[in-house]
Amino acid sequence: MAQNFINNIKLFEILNRKTIFGASLIATTIFVVIFMTTPMAKASPAWDVATAATAKQQNDKTSKLTVTASDIIPRKTSVAPDAVAGFAWADLDSGKVLVATIHPTFRDSSQNPDSWHLHAAQLADPIGEHTFCIDSFFPNPQGGISIKNNKMSINIQNSKMPFATAEIDGAVGFVVNPQEGCGTGLAVDVTSDPVGLS
Repeated sequence: MAQNFINNIKLFEILNRKTIFGASLIATTIFVVIFMTTPMAKASPAWDVATAATAKQQNDKTSKLTVTASDIIPRKTSVAPDAVAGFAWADLDSGKVLVATIHPTFRDSSQNPDSWHLHAAQLADPIGEHTFCIDSFFPNPQGGISIKNNKMSINIQNSKMPFATAEIDGAVGFVVNPQEGCGTGLAVDVTSDPVGLS
């Protein structure tokens, strides 16, 4: 209980640095509390924990997002027993996320389908023990993904993201597995506390 309270404070500090636009304070608060108090999945795989993140607009057309992980990020790997693993940059006000994912057991992208590629999604309230449901997907964005040891960098056109770069609050590692009742039939479990932008 005490740790959940500390976690809530951490994320409220991130949230309070933003101007809430397009969502009520009550709705946003509920979203944040759900994010931080729902039981988290065990880290699977071990490298899938975000320890630092950035999100910076480079110019009118492109942005650069980065995440630093707890261990060396593999370029190709199995993510079993989970279906998907990756890192998400999130706008807590809207529940929209841009994610870098890897899931070699099935293909759903024309960009590096067997390795790292991008998706954009709308999250919703969870079912059962999960952190979130994936309610829907936006058209698949494409961007440049580079990995150096435990750091991943994303170069992406601003128009391809589901939000403005300035709306990103932080990043988190996650896994995805099937869950009946979610809008897409998929549920998310975060692998650690989210990290604010540095």
